[in-house]
Amino acid sequence: MDGKLNPMHNLIFLGGKDFRFTLFNHLPDFTVWIDKVFPDYVALNYAHTGTVKYRCGDGEEQVFTRPVMWWTEPGPRFTYGNRERSGWNHYYVCFAGKRAEEWRKSGLLPPARTRGWRLPAEPEAVKEKFERMIGWLGRERPDRALAVLQDVLLDLHEPEATTAPDLRAQALSRLAARVKAKPAVPFDEVAEARRLGLSPVHFRRLFAEQAGLPPHRFLVRARTAHAELLLRTTDLPLKVVAERCGFYDEYHFSRMYRREYQVPPATYRRRVRLLG
Repeated sequence: MDGKLNPMHNLIFLGGKDFRFTLFNHLPDFTVWIDKVFPDYVALNYAHTGTVKYRCGDGEEQVFTRPVMWWTEPGPRFTYGNRERSGWNHYYVCFAGKRAEEWRKSGLLPPARTRGWRLPAEPEAVKEKFERMIGWLGRERPDRALAVLQDVLLDLHEPEATTAPDLRAQALSRLAARVKAKPAVPFDEVAEARRLGLSPVHFRRLFAEQAGLPPHRFLVRARTAHAELLLRTTDLPLKVVAERCGFYDEYHFSRMYRREYQVPPATYRRRVRLLG
């Protein structure tokens, strides 16, 4: 492949429609906050040192304090960087074209919407590969850079660093707090498990360890606790209370509430009013 390098902007153009690198750089003390939609290319990033915050679309914000790779894809909005403006050692390579689309469809480049980051078990090896990629691009050898890039994409499927459970614990803690704050919002265990790179069974076990209850029981308790507050402080009809707390209907609400508080919601409300 023949390329033409613009060193002022670290921008490279490749002939043909199959594949092209678009941007690349190594910034040892990067401090920029990125907030954008990537319309037609993928940005593959690696932070070797420093703290980076990352979010894809409406997903949970991740905070990384150790080496991490993450990537973007066309469609959702991505935000990443460090709002405190403390720098991190940042490498990135951007690419587009038919081959990049094939990588996404085949799963070689996993969907960023599901879990667009990995904690490499061998960060020094990843750093060396990014340095080689950027070095080849700087020498106008995108063919060599492409070979290294494919090797890096294979690394995304290798076992992660043993510190991954720490980040999962943080994510599970944030998820539990979100359920408590907004219990009526639908909760999809399978989707949440996939986002964290876990099987549904493993997700339920880790969630119970973190929150004290399995996901479904935790959700029911959060919803009935919110219902108890509404019964005690408002005159809303039971049907409206049920809707605001995420129950299917008034019957489902009454059954779940009685199971949790050993008394039907209407009876509970009457007792509260009698007690003044």
